[in-house]
Amino acid sequence: MGSDHCAGIVRKTLERLNGVSEIQTNIANHHVSVTVGEDGPDADALKGAVEGAGYDVAAVQAEGDDTGDDAEIEAAYLAQARQRRFTRTNPQGEST
Repeated sequence: MGSDHCAGIVRKTLERLNGVSEIQTNIANHHVSVTVGEDGPDADALKGAVEGAGYDVAAVQAEGDDTGDDAEIEAAYLAQARQRRFTRTNPQGEST
């Protein structure tokens, strides 16, 4: 998620899910924070929705879960971005 346009698509996708009450996006950090109610979607459903919209999810972290290191999450995002870039510049799948 590197632009307002992308953030808007992710936001609209998540807003369509029942039980989502708040969405915050941070383009600079490539983060989306989602607040859900008791009967709201679980992490897998949120991830599936974002991936279904065409975006990769580097990590999912529940509130209060400090196991995800921001540097690790950023590294995963950048690795995915590099892979997408290679795929787009080399659509035939040729090895270089």
